[in-house]
Amino acid sequence: FLKRKKEKSIALFENTGKQKKNSKKQGKPTKKEDPTLSYEEQKEIKRLENKVEKLEKDIEKLEVKIKESDIKIANLDYTNEAETNTILEPYKELKATLKQKMADWENGIIELG
Repeated sequence: FLKRKKEKSIALFENTGKQKKNSKKQGKPTKKEDPTLSYEEQKEIKRLENKVEKLEKDIEKLEVKIKESDIKIANLDYTNEAETNTILEPYKELKATLKQKMADWENGIIELG
């Protein structure tokens, strides 16, 4: 899911770069330069876009860490309670953090509209 989202973001970024070049030549404002939006509104949109982008990167890193932990858990000797707890506790924390970041990401996307 995130890979597809990242690909869309990259494609959107590339398209906006082309639009900026074209708008400079034609004198048309881009979305961020839209005269109907105030400076504060443009600033808020940019802040939300940056927040969503950072959350996507954080989620991607957390998913990699969780996959690594999944491998450790698959090979875990559950008879050794100390070793089990040292692996499962951070795993639970990673899952909870991922859940929170996903919720924050969803809220950011909703705010962007």
